[in-house]
Amino acid sequence: MIGGLRFEVIQRLTRRLDTGRGYDGDTTRTQYIGTPERLYTRVRARYGRQVSINLTAEKDPGEELRWAPGEKALGYDHVTGHFAVAGFGRVRKLVAGDFVAAFGQGLVLWRGLSAGKGREVISPVVRSGNGIREYGSTEENRFFRGVATTLAISPSLNVSVMASRRKLDATIEEPAGFGEQELVTSVGTTGLHRTASELGRRDQLGEDFVGGALEWTGTSHRVGVVGYRSTFDTPIVAGDAPYQRFRFAGDEARVGSVFGSLFLDDYVLFGELATDQRGAVAGTGGLAANLGRSVRAVLSLRHFRRDFTNLHAYAFGESAGTTQNESGVYTAVQVRPNTRWRFAAFFDQYRFPWVRFGVPRPSSGHEVLLLAEHKPRRWLNVYVQARSESRESGTRLITNELTEIDAVQTETRQSIRGHLHYEFARSLTTRTRIEGVRYASEDARTSYGFLIFQDIQAALSRRLRVDARVMMFDTDNFDARVFAYEYDLRYTFSVPAFSGAGQRTYVMATYSPLDALLLQAKFAITRFEHVDMVGSGLDETPGNKLRDFRVQLIWRP
Repeated sequence: MIGGLRFEVIQRLTRRLDTGRGYDGDTTRTQYIGTPERLYTRVRARYGRQVSINLTAEKDPGEELRWAPGEKALGYDHVTGHFAVAGFGRVRKLVAGDFVAAFGQGLVLWRGLSAGKGREVISPVVRSGNGIREYGSTEENRFFRGVATTLAISPSLNVSVMASRRKLDATIEEPAGFGEQELVTSVGTTGLHRTASELGRRDQLGEDFVGGALEWTGTSHRVGVVGYRSTFDTPIVAGDAPYQRFRFAGDEARVGSVFGSLFLDDYVLFGELATDQRGAVAGTGGLAANLGRSVRAVLSLRHFRRDFTNLHAYAFGESAGTTQNESGVYTAVQVRPNTRWRFAAFFDQYRFPWVRFGVPRPSSGHEVLLLAEHKPRRWLNVYVQARSESRESGTRLITNELTEIDAVQTETRQSIRGHLHYEFARSLTTRTRIEGVRYASEDARTSYGFLIFQDIQAALSRRLRVDARVMMFDTDNFDARVFAYEYDLRYTFSVPAFSGAGQRTYVMATYSPLDALLLQAKFAITRFEHVDMVGSGLDETPGNKLRDFRVQLIWRP
């Protein structure tokens, strides 16, 4: 097994060439303490699917690269690692180090991200948690650190046990008087430690986590129970604002649920019902069906009570990752009349029964998507997508007595997209997209956004490939912003948002001089029209352009 280990080393450096005022060296103002480079290093060894050994380290832009173990500085700001084995007798999975866990529909335990509403209208809703998995990514919050294992009691019955001890970023409120206790007023989620204040919040809160799950799997069913208990070194307070009233508070959290899926020929029943330490309930469930050979449909219901609190959930919903204060009905259908056509649609209607940040009363909304995709040949793919969402948001109104009051208005965001994917040959592929956005609200005039881009992917030789894009965008404001997925370095993901007017161009080269070595470099430039300053705060950059450079090496000896 040791002789069969396959190694992989990744070294990545990315840098914005036009830096903001956080790097200008003016010590009379708040500054970033580190350099503008993002550094990423990963060393991994695998033996098939049975053994995984990993060490990942990352430094974000603005963070300091410093080695001082006594001050919790280990060179890179974020370091994660694990040793994991799978498929050894009754040991289905064993992880020592950093791990994630996903069970049921995500009401209790679902660390890591998950797909939301988009072009795939069925799969994001019909979930099946994949249990315990090793972790080696750069997201600095959504993972556990300790030991976890899944054991097979019988061929159809698995038990999972997890234990973790982690330090979390938090803001600590000093005692107001003698004998009073420190309190946590907020828990950090960004993972950034670029300034003195951000460093002051680093690793201030300890969390002890123990959890377990029992799953019974058969040919026609998959059912189980899952639960956990988290305790904190310092009690957490919810806050005084109305929207914070039902947030988690205290030094102990306990959550448990029952979940299951029932497979009945062309139908799948799925659901999960959870409760927290205060007895608040959350539930989600639905029915997915194959209606003949060409039609798939799903109906999903969700209800997360306003006082249901869970720190490690990520259930499907409008407020992904919150799993609180939301009810909704999601309906979707997908039709494939033949191999060349695909039609899809979803309608999601939701309600927030309590106030939210910036919204002074209960609110509601709905979203609809329509998609038509045509693939007449292997080398040609065209789709048109229309999307519309209307929801209530907060605003300020002037009364007849000339006083301002908090109120709610309806805002609508609509978009239509046309996309063409064409392969001239195996060595030359193009992608063309046109998209328009419309945003309307009751207290502002209607605004519009537009983008068009042209991609070219060319394999110049067996070892060299080039990806390039030219894009133009024009939006009236940030509300009408446009998004565009772009090809990036391997194992990275980029969907930037654009507002204002301008152009973006990038070129990425992928070169493999040896079978064991892969080199990638990407240069991108975004130019904005009619501005002399880009960004805000410490990232405020003089001029009208932003340039980025990225380079990566992957070595598989």
